[in-house]
Amino acid sequence: MTRSLLLSIAIALLAATPALADEAIAELGREAPVAGYGGWKAWSRFDEGSQRYTLMLRAPDDTLSAAPVPASTKPFDLSLGPGPDGDVVAIYRRCGSDGCDLRLLHVAEGSTESLPTVSSPHYSEATPAIWRSTVVFTRRIRRCDVPYVKTLGSSAPSRMLLRSRCVQIPAGYTSIRGTRILTSSVDISGADVHLAGPKVSEIRAYSSRRRGSAVLLRQRFGEEPNYFGQVAQDDRFAYTVRVHGFNKANTFVRVPVGGGRPDEARAFRALNGAFAKPTPKESLYVEQQGGEESACDGLALVPCRLILSPVIPFGGAQRTITPQLSVGYAPAQPRRGQPLTFTGRLTRHVVTQSAEVRVEPLAGVDVELYHRTGSHPERFDATGLHGVTAADGSYEIVLPAAGDDPWYTAVAATPGVPTWAGRGTVGSVGP
Repeated sequence: MTRSLLLSIAIALLAATPALADEAIAELGREAPVAGYGGWKAWSRFDEGSQRYTLMLRAPDDTLSAAPVPASTKPFDLSLGPGPDGDVVAIYRRCGSDGCDLRLLHVAEGSTESLPTVSSPHYSEATPAIWRSTVVFTRRIRRCDVPYVKTLGSSAPSRMLLRSRCVQIPAGYTSIRGTRILTSSVDISGADVHLAGPKVSEIRAYSSRRRGSAVLLRQRFGEEPNYFGQVAQDDRFAYTVRVHGFNKANTFVRVPVGGGRPDEARAFRALNGAFAKPTPKESLYVEQQGGEESACDGLALVPCRLILSPVIPFGGAQRTITPQLSVGYAPAQPRRGQPLTFTGRLTRHVVTQSAEVRVEPLAGVDVELYHRTGSHPERFDATGLHGVTAADGSYEIVLPAAGDDPWYTAVAATPGVPTWAGRGTVGSVGP
């Protein structure tokens, strides 16, 4: 049997294999960290009207609820893990007039408690993570985020973990498992006060018992973004996402916790830095609908989607990624007052670690046309015009008369969470 025939058979078998599906479980109006542990998931839900964030919890049985903590003007800086008694807790940052301290939320029962032995009278605490009685967090000293570790119930003071470098650690970018502590940070030692110049994104490992640290992953970058996102871990690996700028492929990354060669899998979606692992097999991440122009940053009110993946994307495993919607119009030069036809397709892609296996159309889904208006932020107004996807996933919506611009997007009523065609179309209208 020839090699080409064997390859053809392998591809055919792969294409016929059913794939587990990534699921969109929430819309996110603004970029924010996510958290997961013991089957629990947590994230910040942004309300455009109040401009405040609510901490949302999804239990292992998929029950969704708002956490019994006050809303915040900033995304919740939090992590999930086992508390001192072994129950699942959220450790989060809470700020007031006297600065910022850390609190615990027992997610199943809804009670909260302060952590006075962690608080400093001189500095605010941030970026917390917890494993039983061990808490890791940071304090901002001048422009550097300094990681510390503290044992709850011990009279010993918090111990500084890193002294030799100046790094910045975004909210949610720490992880702890047993005695192993991981941070995802950006070393700004080579940058100026405006953060211009060379920077290094790192995944760095520490021990809660010993001094010293080791760099597991390192990536240099300058003006073009190329950084690692939130970090999670299990017994063998550290997991994160690599976020590239300028239309380069974003990836999921894992590296042995003892050091070694990293493994990467294409995301096939534009990601931000959010990432967590609620269970050993699951991943929680955030995708930007429409690519880098739709970054849920408040400039365009296209929501990001929070995605729960049931499969580790390494080693050739297949997964069906979330639906994708396209939109375009004809004729190519719209005329004011004349009909304008919008078309596109709704599909799902089945992928492996580095390749697309097949494209599956989604039929019978309602699609609505929205008009994009304004700036900072761009808003989207429903037109009331609808179409339904055909057997090949295609749809058609006719705008009876074009106005002053052809700026429209489409939104498909996919189950659970809608699918947006990003910011939509551009161009101009002729007379």
